[in-house]
Amino acid sequence: MILIDLNETLAFECDRLDSSQDFAGTYSALGGATLRDEQVNLLAIDACDRMRQVGREPGRYESFPSIVDVLSSEGPATRISKDERERIAAVVGLHEVGVIPSHIADSVHRLHARYRLGLVSNMWADSRFSRQAIRDAGIEECFDTMIFSSDHGVTKPSARIFQLAFEEMDATPDASVYVGNSLRRDVVGAQNAGIPSIWISHKSALPPNSTPTAIAETFPDFVDSVT
Repeated sequence: MILIDLNETLAFECDRLDSSQDFAGTYSALGGATLRDEQVNLLAIDACDRMRQVGREPGRYESFPSIVDVLSSEGPATRISKDERERIAAVVGLHEVGVIPSHIADSVHRLHARYRLGLVSNMWADSRFSRQAIRDAGIEECFDTMIFSSDHGVTKPSARIFQLAFEEMDATPDASVYVGNSLRRDVVGAQNAGIPSIWISHKSALPPNSTPTAIAETFPDFVDSVT
């Protein structure tokens, strides 16, 4: 079984979550009209900053909030309506999700022809945005399971998120491998789960003390090596 990361492994133009982004334009495109542009941008940026802060706390890896949880629990978003908080969460979701290029989708199909595949991904927003990107790329049927942290409140590098995939696929760590681009989340997470890791380097040098099982420059390079 091969488990695969999503953002920056299969999907690109993702995680567009910094202050340069036009969150207000996305809000308007979703039908939002109640909040001013500066309010929307402030709310989205504040929520993303809070998510990053929580993501740096190892004690939260297995009690990880979704973006809706953060918007509802603290900060300026608690002063707007539930409907508007959900709309801001959707704005973040659309900026978090990326596009899966056709050549990457072709590689997923090639891999699926020989192996059982699962997807394990850290996402802040509702998984419907990621699932739609996967559906748009025509690869949804390639995965026996898709595990998103926002659905389960657990995030890589916790071993638990990988265990959820093992349970759903009736698989074991000794017959699995994980492919992802993040050394801190993907490689360490795979090690915590007791499975080999393939680091997608995107031509970056391997830092000291990092120990992926193997390295591939791109996902298609990995697929070429095993098919």
